[in-house]
Amino acid sequence: MITLNHVQKQFGGRVLFKDCSLQIGARDRIGLIGPNGSGKTTLFRMILGEESFESGEILIAKGVKMGYLPQEVISFRGDTVLGEVLKSVSTITSLQDKMKILEEELASIDDPKAQEKLAKEYGKLHEHYTLLGGYGLEAEAKQILNGLGFKERDFNRLTDELSGGWLMRIALSKILLQSPDLLLLDEPTNHLDLESLIWLENFLVNYPGAMVIVSHDRVFLNHLIDRIAEIEGEKIDLYHGDYDRYLEERENRREILEATFKTQQKKIEQTERFIERFRAKNTKSSQVQSRIKMLDKIERIELPKERREIRFEFPAPKRSGHRVIEVKNLHKRYGETVVYEGIDLTLFRGDKVALVGPNGAGKSTLLKVLAGVLDYDQGEVLLGKDVTRAYFAQHQFDLLRPEHTVYEELLSVATDESQTQLRTLLGTFLFVEDEIE
Repeated sequence: MITLNHVQKQFGGRVLFKDCSLQIGARDRIGLIGPNGSGKTTLFRMILGEESFESGEILIAKGVKMGYLPQEVISFRGDTVLGEVLKSVSTITSLQDKMKILEEELASIDDPKAQEKLAKEYGKLHEHYTLLGGYGLEAEAKQILNGLGFKERDFNRLTDELSGGWLMRIALSKILLQSPDLLLLDEPTNHLDLESLIWLENFLVNYPGAMVIVSHDRVFLNHLIDRIAEIEGEKIDLYHGDYDRYLEERENRREILEATFKTQQKKIEQTERFIERFRAKNTKSSQVQSRIKMLDKIERIELPKERREIRFEFPAPKRSGHRVIEVKNLHKRYGETVVYEGIDLTLFRGDKVALVGPNGAGKSTLLKVLAGVLDYDQGEVLLGKDVTRAYFAQHQFDLLRPEHTVYEELLSVATDESQTQLRTLLGTFLFVEDEIE
């Protein structure tokens, strides 16, 4: 379906791909992995024709439809949630628009002949709409939206009202509704709660087309993919099996490569010592020249660079009391919607709790109440002795200020740390100097 042959690509003076080859078949399920900045998104954009490359070729079978979910938040404005999703199937929405215009014209004229003419035209459009599965498509769009966490009442909400995370769900809904031959999904689980994640996983398990997925969710990949394409050393290495099998096979390949590298290095060193020792002796000149030629012909093994990994520890807090936080008879509502009605909760030092529940159940609201960033209507929230709180929001991206550099954003919340400490912390999270500023 799609073939990449020996593709070379530079980006900003840096070589991303030196010899990139990959085949994507009609039912392939491929996990695309590699360190941040290795070129995963660039590879998607080259396949889509949105990014050029220096040499090689990308062959795409005639008529192949592709659907791409980027990692960046997409902006949709001026339509309802359902209307925006249905826009992705342009033929259907075009017929809907024409039918709506005719409905308005039929309602506004009294001339019987004109009405009859418009009614016939409307009938033809309606028949075409039905044959294309227009009514079924709307039901399918609603089913996808429901699966990704939207309620019935959300379908007519304007997209302008939604946060970045919900806009990404709309973008994903549009792609799934189109049912393309190939899905290119860049971190599709980033903005999903557990319930929506499980739904998406089940949807993709039964998806009839091919997919290439970039994801840091190991379980998600294990359930969906049967091949791993790893960007390593400016090329792509293929592994058969799921993510866990890839880790085992990668370690095996690494051990074999290191052993072969050591053997080769030993042979090279022995040869170089022979050349150095007998270079000046005429009786050995032919042997020396033979060894020099042999060295020139050796295809030298290169070990892959060690990957940088995020390594950090949360600083040890001051020891708190045994009872960390207690919630008594908590009530909370948004307008007429009751979220909590008299809930109780106690957390003790050392507790590690997973908070789960359906979309809209109030998980984020409870975290905000516990963090002290949201008021409640009734009840008590009691902190234990020497307890400090920190809160990481679900849609943290919405809270960041895009006009700030990475360093400035960190500086805005760090009051006591020195510049050196802050830069060291950013380095721990793999930010390099030009990214910090």
